Amino acid sequence: MALPAAGTDGIGDPSPMTHVPTPPRLVFPVPARGRWRRLLAPFVLVGAALIVVMLLSAWVLGNRPALLVDTGAAVTFGLPLVKVLANLAAAGTIGGLVVAGTFLPQEGPAHGRAMDVTAVSAAVWSVLTGIYAVLTFITIAGPIRAGIFGPALGQYLTQVSLGQSSTVTILLTAIISVGAFASRRPVSILILMIGAFAALIPLALQGHAAGAGGHRTAAAALWLHVGFAGTWIGTLLVLVITHLRAGPGVLQPFLRRFSFLALICLIGVSLSGAISASLRLNSVSELVSTDYGVILLLKIVVLTLLGAAGYGHRRWLINRLPVQAGRWNAVWVRLVISEGLLMGIASGAAAVLARTPPPAGELTIAVTTAEKLTGQALPSAFSAPRLLDSFAVDPIWLTAGIFAIGLYAAGVHRLRQAGTSWPVRRSAAWIIGWAAIIYLTNAAPAAYENYLFAAYATSHLTLVTLVVVVIGAGKPLLLVSRTIDYRHDGTDGVREWLDSAAATKIADLIRHPVVATTIFVVCLITAFAPPMIIWSLDDPVGHQWNTSQLFLAGCLLVCTLNRTHPITRGTVATAMAVLAAGVAVLVLLVGAAPVVLPEWYGVIGDGWQPGPTLDHTVAIVSLAAIGTILLATTSIRFLRSPRQPGART
Repeated sequence: MALPAAGTDGIGDPSPMTHVPTPPRLVFPVPARGRWRRLLAPFVLVGAALIVVMLLSAWVLGNRPALLVDTGAAVTFGLPLVKVLANLAAAGTIGGLVVAGTFLPQEGPAHGRAMDVTAVSAAVWSVLTGIYAVLTFITIAGPIRAGIFGPALGQYLTQVSLGQSSTVTILLTAIISVGAFASRRPVSILILMIGAFAALIPLALQGHAAGAGGHRTAAAALWLHVGFAGTWIGTLLVLVITHLRAGPGVLQPFLRRFSFLALICLIGVSLSGAISASLRLNSVSELVSTDYGVILLLKIVVLTLLGAAGYGHRRWLINRLPVQAGRWNAVWVRLVISEGLLMGIASGAAAVLARTPPPAGELTIAVTTAEKLTGQALPSAFSAPRLLDSFAVDPIWLTAGIFAIGLYAAGVHRLRQAGTSWPVRRSAAWIIGWAAIIYLTNAAPAAYENYLFAAYATSHLTLVTLVVVVIGAGKPLLLVSRTIDYRHDGTDGVREWLDSAAATKIADLIRHPVVATTIFVVCLITAFAPPMIIWSLDDPVGHQWNTSQLFLAGCLLVCTLNRTHPITRGTVATAMAVLAAGVAVLVLLVGAAPVVLPEWYGVIGDGWQPGPTLDHTVAIVSLAAIGTILLATTSIRFLRSPRQPGART
């Protein structure tokens, strides 16, 4: 990626940097003695994972009652073995893309090796997913005649939701494998990375019964857990494979970057794991009294050791690499092997845990309308106290909020350490905005949006208003430009990725005020279209898609409002007219029917008072009020933009 001109930050704000030297190529020195020992790490990880799977599977099976239909040892032990290998292949795919996209220069030979690892890992992931699907089918179907096995398997893969999930993963991973071989440009790497994380979605949806209570929370937590774990494990392994010949001078910056990434992954794995455990355990005592709890406790212990070992090793290793040239290879080998061993144990335990029934049963017989539609019991009728004591945790947005506030605070702290001030009002706006988003997506609005349309409408429109009005005032891109330096080793970091994105023709087009406002309005109206509402209420993927598209549309509008380029009065007037028309259409769309989705919101309350008609009226009033606030604040921001009476921008 090309660096921006000196004296700018590539985003549109002045930068304190005055000179950006030409990035030198990374040099890989002559192989050091004993470098072959680094290859032990992948073998130790895989070996430990397989051994743990065999031991724990035998232990769990010994404690279970005999099954009516025994599928045989090959299937019984093959399922967790194939699963752990597929998980490690997924980690290799994600890790290869992360290393190629952020750790290595495109011109170096290591970049090609990282993409080769990605392609091979994705192919292995695809094949193992197919094998896992076949073994799962055998487990479900039981003994079946050879003559109908093929058609029955095909029906399972194309018509049964569990089989369809495997089919989607197989296709996605096959495409990723071909794509990693075909194109290795930064844009391709980004697209493949999105595809790799998308390929984890079917796995997350399979990990919890769709009709069970808390399915949305459980699926999101599992997706985060597998994603963070795969990034952590895969990045370390790919760094080892691509740097067999690297000396301490090359490894030091990579280890610093990996240490930060590992810390992020450790927090993400711990948080998502804690949320998942809370859904599957009835009490803390079940950690030692049930098979599921004991395996989970093993994972917790290993994760704690992994975090402590990583912190201690890197704190001691990174600062001593340049001065202890005689010992750095031994220390580096010790680090990767010890972490590989712990990661292997954790991976094996995770694979067996996925096949072990949790103490808290997932499936119950649905009796009420609410249970039939949502899988959960109807909460108590909404009242003012419920605003403070009702929760429906969304792991994705909770994690995003924690990281957003934490990283912003770290950036402000770094600025102050450098002697540069940062306005308190910006920090306050950012923290308040994200705290409000966490509340909207995890507390009362989220808990009641499945039952009250007013809660759905208010929470979604408030979210985008917060993004535009409050979070935008935090100036996050300006903070990034002042706290994160450009890299000078040919690799691409946050600044380089942001600059490259901002320099594209598509970015130039969508940041135009009229285009950005139109996209915002379309996303807003789409979020309140009945098919989107149903998808959002009924499907965890639809819920995240709906929330994310509103959030991203708000971010795009913020970037447009914060632009420093002058715009014409005609452009301002057109953008304001589009936004006003969008808010009006939204209110009219919602108010056109007596009740939005009567087959859902009209019956789910089971006699709640006030009824669905009043709920619908409250929703319309809320939309009109919040929409007016959004329109007024956005118009004021547009009117304060720099003016250019002449040509169009």
